Amino acid sequence: MADSWSSFLTESNAQFDAAGLSRRRGGDRSVSAVDFGSNDYLGLRNHKMVLQAVEETLANGGWGSGASPVLGGHGSRHADLEDRLAALCGSESALVFTSGFACNAGTLACLAGEHDAVYSDQLNHASLIDGCRLSRARKMVYPHGDVDYLRNSLQSQRHGFGKVLVVTESIFSMDGDAGPLRELVELAQQYDCGLVVDEAHATGVYGQRGSGLLEEMDLDRSVFLKLGTLCKALGGVGGYACGPQDLVQFLVDRCRSYLFSTAPPAASMAGSLAAIELMQGMAEQRRTL
Repeated sequence: MADSWSSFLTESNAQFDAAGLSRRRGGDRSVSAVDFGSNDYLGLRNHKMVLQAVEETLANGGWGSGASPVLGGHGSRHADLEDRLAALCGSESALVFTSGFACNAGTLACLAGEHDAVYSDQLNHASLIDGCRLSRARKMVYPHGDVDYLRNSLQSQRHGFGKVLVVTESIFSMDGDAGPLRELVELAQQYDCGLVVDEAHATGVYGQRGSGLLEEMDLDRSVFLKLGTLCKALGGVGGYACGPQDLVQFLVDRCRSYLFSTAPPAASMAGSLAAIELMQGMAEQRRTL
C-alpha cells in the first residue's frame, strides 16, 4: 500500500476510535432475547413459512439470478413480487432493487436533471441524501418537518425550475417521528411537485395491511413515488419503488442502480412474497409493537 494512503487510513481510523465513533460489525443474535438492534420488526426473517418459500425456490432453481434484470435476471418470482407490491401500495406498478439504498439513491439520481430542483427534509436517510447529490438538480434542504419553510421556498422559487421533487420519509429512521404527509401532499399538488415518500420504517408497522403510514392516512394514491425496503419488517433483502406505470418504465430504462446490478435471487423474492402475505394478517402484532 502506498505510504500516503497507509498514513491517511491509520490516522483517520485512530481519530474515529478516539472519538468513540468507530463501528463494530456482527453480534450473536442466536440467543433468546429481545433484540433492540434489529430492524426485523415483526420477526419474519425466521418465520417457517418464509424459510419454506426460500427453500422450495432454491430446490427448483438454484441461488443467483445470473444477470441484470434487463438481460435475463428478471424472472417470474420477480414479476410476482412486483405485482404484489404494487397491489399492497395501491400503485399501478412496482420495481424491485437489490437493496433499499440502491433503490433510493438510484431513483432520485435518475428522476431529477440540471434544470430541476429537489427539496429534501433535513433528517432524510443517507440513501436519499446521496440520491439528491447524485442528481444534477438544485438541492435544497428544508428544516425537519417545517412545512411553512417549504411553502415559502416553493412560493418564491418554484417558477425557476422545470420539475420539482419533494423528498421525505414517512417515519424517520433515526428519531422515529412522522413526517407531515398530509400537508406535503397539499403543497405538492399546489406547486406541481412530485412527492417522494420513503416508507422503509413504516412498512409492516402502520396501516391495516401493513403497507405503511400512507395507507393509514389514506394517502396511498396521493404521492408521486413510494419507496420501501424488503429487509426490515419483511425480513428479507432488497428495495422497491411503487408508482404509475409510466414512472416505473422510466426507471427501467434509465435508472443505473437497476440496470447495472444483477437481479436479486428468485429465492429471495419468494421469501418476500411469503412475508407480505403473513404481514397483512399481523394487525395484532402491529398493535403490540
